[in-house]
Amino acid sequence: MKMEIIKRLTEYLSKRQEEARQLERDYQRAYQRCFEGTPEQVALRLGAWDYVHRTTRPSIERRCF
Repeated sequence: MKMEIIKRLTEYLSKRQEEARQLERDYQRAYQRCFEGTPEQVALRLGAWDYVHRTTRPSIERRCF
């Protein structure tokens, strides 16, 4: 019984770690794509990226206080 629980827990943690790694890779690729294209396209994409980043990532002030 204990071994089965440990096995399931290990599988669950491995799956979550792989999902986190995949999300990080996707995030990096999306950021790199911001720099492709004309200067106007880059400026537009980086502006959108900054907006999304600000609204989806907690700021240092919000985390500390």
